[in-house]
Amino acid sequence: MMRPLEGDCALQLVSFDDPEGKETFWHSSAHMLGEALELEFGVDLTIGPPIEEGFYYDCHMGDATLNEGDLARVEKRVEKAIKVSLLSPAVGTYCARHARVADSLGSCM
Repeated sequence: MMRPLEGDCALQLVSFDDPEGKETFWHSSAHMLGEALELEFGVDLTIGPPIEEGFYYDCHMGDATLNEGDLARVEKRVEKAIKVSLLSPAVGTYCARHARVADSLGSCM
C-alpha cells in the first residue's frame, strides 16, 4: 500500500477474478476515462458507472462528437492519469462501502 491505514477498519484484498475486484477496477477505469475526456476535449461528464461487461462514461460535448481517430488521444491522456495516480499516495486509493480495497494494478489501487 502507498500509505498506512489511519484507523480501525476492515481490509479485504480482491483480484480481478472476484466480482468486487472487477467492479472496483472498472469503477476506477471509468474515472480515468472521465478525467481524460474532460481534460482532452472539455466535455461535461454525466454518468460513468461500472457495468457487468466493463464500464462507460456518458458526457455532453455540445455539437461535437468523437470518432476512431480520437481514441489515441484518449488513450494517451489515460496513460498520463495512471502515471500521476501511481506516483501520488493520495490518489488511486479507492475504498468502497464496506471498506474494501481492490488490487488492480499490482499494488494497492
